[in-house]
Amino acid sequence: MKKSISALVVICSMVLALLLASCASQGSTTPPPTTQPTTTSPATTTPTPSPTPTTTPPLTTTETTVPPTTTEHSPFQGSLDGTWTGESGGSPVSGTFSIIIDESGGVEGTFTGSFSGSVVGQVDVLGNLNTTGTALIGGMNVEVRWEGTLTVSGNAMSGNGTWTGPFMAGTFTGAGTTTQ
Repeated sequence: MKKSISALVVICSMVLALLLASCASQGSTTPPPTTQPTTTSPATTTPTPSPTPTTTPPLTTTETTVPPTTTEHSPFQGSLDGTWTGESGGSPVSGTFSIIIDESGGVEGTFTGSFSGSVVGQVDVLGNLNTTGTALIGGMNVEVRWEGTLTVSGNAMSGNGTWTGPFMAGTFTGAGTTTQ
């Protein structure tokens, strides 16, 4: 076996010498690539150390007391009744209205007179009233906006503002009581 390997090395050396001589005779300045014999060894693995077992401390819990949620009631909770006047298509119109304000400031109500309808909306904690209503005029539903300001003194509530719709506008004023 040693003789076979030696003979193989001799043959490879001769082939290499011939290749070099061939390149030199062609005027090449770059030597041909050479191949180095390589040996491979079986892959080795390094054992990974096992993690050191640890103990987890017991969980501790802290009890937190959350205060009960309080809902702030609208200072305008109650009812308001009044009158409205204005013009629609150049003609005078008038009537009455009635609204109820819930504990969160939600508003629902109705108006009657030259035309009738309903309103829904909101009054904020400062008394700014903003509602949208639908009026039945000549068999058609028409949007009417009611905006104004409410005030409270003790349990007495009062309010005034404007209402507007297509080709119509006017004012309203009213009084009522709070349920606070």
